[in-house]
Amino acid sequence: MFGQEERFVGKGVSYCADCDAWFYRGKKVLVIGDGSAAIHGAKILKKFADKVYFYGLKPIPEEFLSELTAVSIEILSKKPVEIMGDNEVKGVVFDDGTQLELDGIFIEIGAKGPIELLAPIGIELDPETFSYVKVDRKMQTNVQGVFACGDLTGPPLQLAKAVGEGCVAGLSASDYVKQVLKNLKEV
Repeated sequence: MFGQEERFVGKGVSYCADCDAWFYRGKKVLVIGDGSAAIHGAKILKKFADKVYFYGLKPIPEEFLSELTAVSIEILSKKPVEIMGDNEVKGVVFDDGTQLELDGIFIEIGAKGPIELLAPIGIELDPETFSYVKVDRKMQTNVQGVFACGDLTGPPLQLAKAVGEGCVAGLSASDYVKQVLKNLKEV
Protein backbone atom coordinates (compact mmCIF):
# COMPACT_ATOMS: atom_id res chain seq x y z
CA MET A 1 0.00 0.00 0.00
CA PHE A 2 2.57 2.55 1.06
CA GLY A 3 6.14 2.90 2.22
CA GLN A 4 7.28 0.30 4.75
CA GLU A 5 3.88 -1.30 5.41
CA GLU A 6 5.24 -4.88 5.45
CA ARG A 7 8.05 -3.91 7.80
CA PHE A 8 5.55 -2.79 10.47
CA VAL A 9 3.05 -5.67 10.33
CA GLY A 10 2.56 -6.71 13.95
CA LYS A 11 4.50 -3.64 15.06
CA GLY A 12 1.70 -1.14 14.68
CA VAL A 13 0.18 -2.17 11.35
CA SER A 14 -2.86 -4.43 11.58
CA TYR A 15 -5.52 -5.71 9.22
CA CYS A 16 -8.18 -6.61 11.80
CA ALA A 17 -9.73 -4.06 14.15
CA ASP A 18 -11.93 -6.73 15.76
CA CYS A 19 -8.81 -8.76 16.58
CA ASP A 20 -6.35 -6.07 17.63
CA ALA A 21 -8.33 -3.05 18.86
CA TRP A 22 -7.68 -3.76 22.54
CA PHE A 23 -3.91 -3.40 21.95
CA TYR A 24 -4.60 0.29 21.27
CA ARG A 25 -6.45 1.25 24.44
CA GLY A 26 -5.73 4.92 25.08
CA LYS A 27 -3.70 5.29 21.86
CA LYS A 28 -3.95 7.19 18.56
CA VAL A 29 -4.75 5.15 15.45
CA LEU A 30 -5.50 5.61 11.78
CA VAL A 31 -7.87 3.45 9.74
CA ILE A 32 -7.20 3.37 6.01
CA GLY A 33 -9.79 1.72 3.82
CA ASP A 34 -13.17 1.77 2.19
CA GLY A 35 -16.60 0.24 2.50
CA SER A 36 -18.62 -0.77 5.50
CA ALA A 37 -15.89 -3.08 6.83
CA ALA A 38 -13.54 -0.09 7.22
CA ILE A 39 -16.29 1.97 8.85
CA HIS A 40 -17.01 -0.90 11.25
CA GLY A 41 -13.30 -1.17 12.07
CA ALA A 42 -13.04 2.53 12.85
CA LYS A 43 -16.09 2.40 15.11
CA ILE A 44 -14.72 -0.64 16.96
CA LEU A 45 -11.39 1.14 17.46
CA LYS A 46 -13.17 4.21 18.86
CA LYS A 47 -14.29 2.05 21.80
CA PHE A 48 -10.63 1.50 22.75
CA ALA A 49 -8.40 4.21 21.29
CA ASP A 50 -8.35 7.80 22.55
CA LYS A 51 -8.18 9.19 19.01
CA VAL A 52 -9.22 7.56 15.72
CA TYR A 53 -8.50 9.04 12.30
CA PHE A 54 -10.01 7.72 9.07
CA TYR A 55 -8.68 8.01 5.53
CA GLY A 56 -11.03 6.77 2.83
CA LEU A 57 -9.51 5.33 -0.32
CA LYS A 58 -12.72 6.14 -2.14
CA PRO A 59 -15.25 8.89 -1.54
CA ILE A 60 -17.13 8.13 1.67
CA PRO A 61 -20.92 7.81 1.24
CA GLU A 62 -22.87 10.33 3.32
CA GLU A 63 -24.43 7.71 5.63
CA PHE A 64 -20.97 6.34 6.51
CA LEU A 65 -19.57 9.84 6.93
CA SER A 66 -22.27 10.69 9.46
CA GLU A 67 -21.63 7.42 11.34
CA LEU A 68 -17.96 8.32 11.72
CA THR A 69 -18.44 11.92 12.72
CA ALA A 70 -21.20 10.98 15.19
CA VAL A 71 -18.61 9.12 17.28
CA SER A 72 -15.88 11.78 16.88
CA ILE A 73 -13.74 9.96 14.32
CA GLU A 74 -11.72 12.51 12.40
CA ILE A 75 -11.81 12.22 8.60
CA LEU A 76 -8.50 12.97 6.89
CA SER A 77 -8.34 14.39 3.38
CA LYS A 78 -4.55 14.17 2.99
CA LYS A 79 -3.22 10.89 1.62
CA PRO A 80 -0.83 8.91 3.86
CA VAL A 81 2.17 7.79 1.78
CA GLU A 82 4.76 6.50 4.26
CA ILE A 83 4.90 5.02 7.74
CA MET A 84 7.28 6.62 10.24
CA GLY A 85 9.09 4.68 12.93
CA ASP A 86 12.12 2.60 13.74
CA ASN A 87 10.96 -0.66 15.32
CA GLU A 88 7.28 0.22 15.55
CA VAL A 89 4.78 2.64 14.03
CA LYS A 90 5.29 6.22 15.22
CA GLY A 91 3.15 7.98 12.62
CA VAL A 92 2.58 8.67 8.95
CA VAL A 93 3.85 11.12 6.37
CA PHE A 94 1.23 12.61 4.04
CA ASP A 95 1.56 13.39 0.35
CA ASP A 96 2.05 17.08 1.19
CA GLY A 97 5.01 16.26 3.48
CA THR A 98 3.17 16.88 6.76
CA GLN A 99 3.25 14.25 9.49
CA LEU A 100 0.86 12.79 12.05
CA GLU A 101 2.02 10.95 15.16
CA LEU A 102 0.24 7.63 15.67
CA ASP A 103 0.52 4.41 17.63
CA GLY A 104 -1.16 2.18 15.07
CA ILE A 105 -2.49 1.88 11.55
CA PHE A 106 -5.37 -0.41 10.58
CA ILE A 107 -5.66 -1.23 6.91
CA GLU A 108 -9.17 -2.28 5.93
CA ILE A 109 -9.05 -2.67 2.17
CA GLY A 110 -11.10 -4.97 0.01
CA ALA A 111 -13.13 -6.52 2.78
CA LYS A 112 -16.81 -6.30 2.11
CA GLY A 113 -19.24 -5.94 4.96
CA PRO A 114 -22.72 -7.44 5.13
CA ILE A 115 -24.25 -4.42 3.46
CA GLU A 116 -22.18 -4.73 0.27
CA LEU A 117 -22.35 -8.53 0.14
CA LEU A 118 -25.81 -9.49 1.20
CA ALA A 119 -28.28 -6.63 0.96
CA PRO A 120 -28.15 -6.60 -2.88
CA ILE A 121 -29.44 -10.20 -2.98
CA GLY A 122 -32.26 -9.47 -0.57
CA ILE A 123 -30.88 -10.84 2.69
CA GLU A 124 -32.35 -9.02 5.67
CA LEU A 125 -30.06 -7.13 8.00
CA ASP A 126 -30.79 -6.34 11.64
CA PRO A 127 -33.33 -3.52 11.82
CA GLU A 128 -31.44 -1.48 14.45
CA THR A 129 -28.00 -1.00 12.90
CA PHE A 130 -28.23 -2.64 9.45
CA SER A 131 -24.76 -4.02 10.18
CA TYR A 132 -25.48 -7.69 10.78
CA VAL A 133 -27.37 -10.48 9.05
CA LYS A 134 -30.71 -11.43 10.57
CA VAL A 135 -31.01 -15.22 11.17
CA ASP A 136 -33.30 -17.64 12.95
CA ARG A 137 -32.21 -20.28 15.50
CA LYS A 138 -31.09 -22.58 12.65
CA MET A 139 -28.91 -19.74 11.29
CA GLN A 140 -31.17 -19.52 8.22
CA THR A 141 -31.52 -16.09 6.62
CA ASN A 142 -34.73 -14.90 4.98
CA VAL A 143 -33.39 -16.26 1.66
CA GLN A 144 -34.03 -19.98 1.35
CA GLY A 145 -30.81 -22.02 1.37
CA VAL A 146 -28.61 -19.17 2.65
CA PHE A 147 -27.21 -19.52 6.15
CA ALA A 148 -25.00 -17.16 8.18
CA CYS A 149 -23.11 -17.41 11.46
CA GLY A 150 -20.44 -15.85 13.69
CA ASP A 151 -19.40 -12.21 13.43
CA LEU A 152 -21.71 -11.77 10.44
CA THR A 153 -24.74 -12.22 12.71
CA GLY A 154 -23.69 -9.68 15.34
CA PRO A 155 -22.19 -9.45 18.78
CA PRO A 156 -20.65 -10.82 20.79
CA LEU A 157 -17.79 -11.09 18.30
CA GLN A 158 -16.23 -14.08 20.02
CA LEU A 159 -14.67 -17.29 18.78
CA ALA A 160 -16.95 -19.44 20.96
CA LYS A 161 -20.06 -17.87 19.40
CA ALA A 162 -18.67 -18.31 15.88
CA VAL A 163 -17.83 -21.98 16.48
CA GLY A 164 -21.22 -22.78 18.00
CA GLU A 165 -23.18 -20.93 15.34
CA GLY A 166 -20.95 -22.42 12.64
CA CYS A 167 -21.86 -25.89 13.84
CA VAL A 168 -25.59 -25.05 13.81
CA ALA A 169 -25.34 -23.41 10.37
CA GLY A 170 -23.40 -26.37 8.94
CA LEU A 171 -25.92 -28.91 10.24
CA SER A 172 -28.84 -26.78 9.05
CA ALA A 173 -27.30 -26.34 5.60
CA SER A 174 -26.66 -30.08 5.38
CA ASP A 175 -30.30 -30.83 6.30
CA TYR A 176 -31.43 -28.31 3.69
CA VAL A 177 -29.33 -29.91 0.93
CA LYS A 178 -30.55 -33.40 1.88
CA GLN A 179 -34.16 -32.19 1.61
CA VAL A 180 -33.51 -30.54 -1.76
CA LEU A 181 -31.92 -33.77 -3.08
CA LYS A 182 -34.80 -35.85 -1.72
CA ASN A 183 -37.30 -33.55 -3.44
CA LEU A 184 -35.39 -33.84 -6.74
CA LYS A 185 -35.47 -37.65 -6.59
CA GLU A 186 -39.23 -37.54 -6.11
CA VAL A 187 -39.72 -35.49 -9.28
